[in-house]
Amino acid sequence: MGLVNSRCPMMPNCGTKPSVANSVDYKGQKVGFCCGGCIGEWNQLSDSEKDAKLAAVK
Repeated sequence: MGLVNSRCPMMPNCGTKPSVANSVDYKGQKVGFCCGGCIGEWNQLSDSEKDAKLAAVK
């Protein structure tokens, strides 16, 4: 399964492409991040915050 996003939802302008190695499953989709630190921040967000951040990088 590929990633649903082309940029990191937590740091969209960092320049590092999201990777499958740094990804989580969210609502049946695989969301990629630029680094493991962003996953920890993502996990602290509410679902509505996650939805907004993900929509901005799809």
